[in-house]
Amino acid sequence: MATWLVNAVSSVGGCQQAIYQVASQPITQSAEKPALEYSDFVSIMLTGVSVILAVLAIVIAVLALWGYSQFKEMTQKASKEHIENLLKTGGLNSILEDMIVEYISKELKNGDLRNLIAEKIDRLIINDADLRAERELSGHASDDTPFDG
Repeated sequence: MATWLVNAVSSVGGCQQAIYQVASQPITQSAEKPALEYSDFVSIMLTGVSVILAVLAIVIAVLALWGYSQFKEMTQKASKEHIENLLKTGGLNSILEDMIVEYISKELKNGDLRNLIAEKIDRLIINDADLRAERELSGHASDDTPFDG
């Protein structure tokens, strides 16, 4: 293969140079072997197209990574602004209160939270019974703080 062919294909613009050089060669009707056969021409063209597609794929990949980071930053900023706006207007407070009431109601109906609260109250009543009895006898009993230690 001619050296001009190797040089032409070695760069991204080499495809254009190869086409120009092939097109500028005179067409001869001699019996000699042509300087560039059809298979060589096709391989040059396919190589040029492959190089162009590879460069295009790299550019698209870089743009995709940049776009993803920009999208991530933009969504974080927008969500932060939205939450701050909800906190300022008070809309978030009512939403959170509703969620908390719903969750606690569900847990109380389920029985787990009810059992935990009943267990804690039973412990307070049983453990503090002696202390309350001593206070009542000493005359320091108070209705305001029956379970204070």
